[in-house]
Amino acid sequence: MPAPIAVTKIFMIDNDKDPFYDKVIKVKYYNMDNKKYAFKAEGNSLNISYFQGDTEVQIGKAVRLNYNNYYVISSKEMNGVGYFTKDNDFVMEYYDPKTDDTKVLIFEDLNF
Repeated sequence: MPAPIAVTKIFMIDNDKDPFYDKVIKVKYYNMDNKKYAFKAEGNSLNISYFQGDTEVQIGKAVRLNYNNYYVISSKEMNGVGYFTKDNDFVMEYYDPKTDDTKVLIFEDLNF
C-alpha cells in the first residue's frame, strides 16, 4: 500500500485595503490510495473533497462538536464520526450498510 502524503496550504484573502485579512482558509491535502483529498477548514467544520483528474468532487462535511474535538461526518457515501489523533492523523469511523459493519479510514499526516 502506498504511503499517504500530506500538504497544507493557507489562503489569506483581503477584500479591502486595511492591514487585516478578511478571510483565512486552511486546506490540508492528502494522497491516499492514489486519490488526492482536500480538507478545507471553514469555521467549525471541514469540507471534504477528492480530485478526479482536474475536477474537485465534494464528498461531505465534518462538523466539529463542542466536546473533545470530535467531528460528525455527513456525506452521500458515509455518515459517522472523525477525530484527530495525537500525531495529527485524521480518523473517520462510519457504518457501512452494504457490509453491515463499521469501517475506519485513516488520513496520515507525515510531518516532512
